[in-house]
Parts: sequence; C-alpha cells; structure tokens
Amino acid sequence: MNSRSPLVVEVTRGPLIESIHEVICVIANKNRTVIDSLGNLDYLISPRSSIKLLQAMPLLESGAFDTFQLSEKHLVLACASHKAQKFHLEALSEWLRIIQNTDSVLRCGPASNFLSPLSNNCSGKHLGMVTTSMQMKIDPSHYDQYQHPYQDYLRTYLTELSGINFANAPYGIDGCCIPTYGMSIQKLAIGMAFFVSDGESESRKTNRLRILNAIRKYPEYLSGQNDFVHRVIEVSGGRAIIKSGAEGAYVGIMPQLGLVFALKVMDGNSRAAEVAALSLFQEYGALSSGEVEKLKEFAEPSVLNSRNEKVGVIRVKPMSK
Repeated sequence: MNSRSPLVVEVTRGPLIESIHEVICVIANKNRTVIDSLGNLDYLISPRSSIKLLQAMPLLESGAFDTFQLSEKHLVLACASHKAQKFHLEALSEWLRIIQNTDSVLRCGPASNFLSPLSNNCSGKHLGMVTTSMQMKIDPSHYDQYQHPYQDYLRTYLTELSGINFANAPYGIDGCCIPTYGMSIQKLAIGMAFFVSDGESESRKTNRLRILNAIRKYPEYLSGQNDFVHRVIEVSGGRAIIKSGAEGAYVGIMPQLGLVFALKVMDGNSRAAEVAALSLFQEYGALSSGEVEKLKEFAEPSVLNSRNEKVGVIRVKPMSK
C-alpha cells in the first residue's frame, strides 16, 4: 500500500513555525491488516513501554493473577508507566505483601529522589514478571537478564501472541533494565492488534478484555492522576485507550472500532506524540470533536512565556489524503 507522508506537529511562536516534529504512524484493524500509514512503516523502532499491555498477558494466562488473588488495580499497574503517586505506591506495596516478597527482588532500580524500586514507573511490570515467575516455579532472581528462563518464556509467548519473532529480534536494554526489542512500526501496530483481533482463543479474548476493562475502570493507575493517558481514557469512556512509551513511541487501541495505531516521533519528543495521538483518535472516530475540546490542553497545548502568557501553540499540520 502507498503510505502518506509523515504526520507533522508544528510548534508556533506568534506567526512563526519555530519547530516541527515528524511522526510516523501505522493503523491496523482486527484482521491484523494495515489500513493506513504515515511515513515509513518499515522503520525500525524500540517500542519501550508502549508494549506493556502485551507483556502483562502472562500474568493472567499463567494463572498467577488468580492464584495470588490480585486486584484490577494490580493488573493495571502491570501495564503501567506510573508516576509514583501515593495511591500507586500503596497498591504496589500491597502487591508485594500478597506475594510475600520484598522490594529487593525488583531489578528496575528506584526513580530519582526515592529509595524503593517501587517508585520506578515500570515497577508494576517488574512485579508482574516476578509474580508470574513464582507461579511457574521459576527462580525470579535476575529475571531482567536476557538469558533468564522467564525472559526466554516471554519471548516465546510474545511471538505466539503477536506474530512478531522476538527470538530473532535485535535488542537493547530498556531504561528499567529489561530487554527491549527492535521492530518496525508496522509490526508494533500489527502486534498490538491482538487486543481487537477476532482470531484468538476464547480464553485469550477473555484475558485481554480483563486488561481493557481494568484500564477503563482505573485509568489513573496506568499513568498518573489527571495526566494525558488518564484523561483520554476517562473522557472517552474507554473508547480510546492510549499507552505511552519513552522516546515518543505510543500505541492507541480503539476496541469498539476494532482498530489500533502505533506511532513514533522521530526526534523522540513526547509533546508531539500526545498531539498526534489525539489527532488519530479523532480522525478514526474514537473521540468526538466535543471530547477533543475537553482535552484541548493536550490536543493543542499552549506555548507559554515566563509570565504564563500564551505565545504560541503545538498543533498538528493538516494531513493530506
């Protein structure tokens, strides 16, 4: 298929376009077919935290979630890039108590100005890996290492789930210390289409729905209170689900429409990712114009001077068909 030019996000100052960010995007449907793209859909990226919903599935499919009687808040935290707010840390501490472990088992390291690794925005994902390892009778020590049995299992599982061959994918080490795998923006979109795909077993459909429903119920646990991710999910009533990743790699899920998208800001700037994501949600009908207006602080954020006066905007350049 022919790809359109990359989406462009402009940063203005008065009448001037001061900066631009190019964003590559791929939209896929429930048949795991690419229906639209902007920019080079074969461009190789690291998905970073945008892929966490897929990484959380083993917590359910292994039986660990039910064995340890975890809550929906814990399930969302397994998918989360949280902000270490009080309610996040309380739920994470509760999770540690439930599995009768301590934060010394976590290999993610603490966030700045905190002592506990629970403060790391990926600590829920790491707790999911530890809990699943315990369920599978795998020693969780050093679970972050590429050669660890859990990481080997996760690569095999994600390959089956997404159709992406993780065993042969190039990899680096993510900010939270686990392997992160290189894939094209197209493959990321097709992989995330698992969450809307018709071609899955009933048990997997049930488990992915458990994740989506938990996120709809507790969106503030996926990121932070009243931030971009929380507000998009809240305002849309879960018709638009967004997962952020570092360096401007984001994915969006539109369950009722059977669509997903993956996007990557070429210069890694998240200010462009948020504006671009809202533009895609609106273009494909997951957000109404009225809902976008409620999200205007993210859809077209203001550029402010030192007196908090508006001197420009961050906006999407109109896309050509």
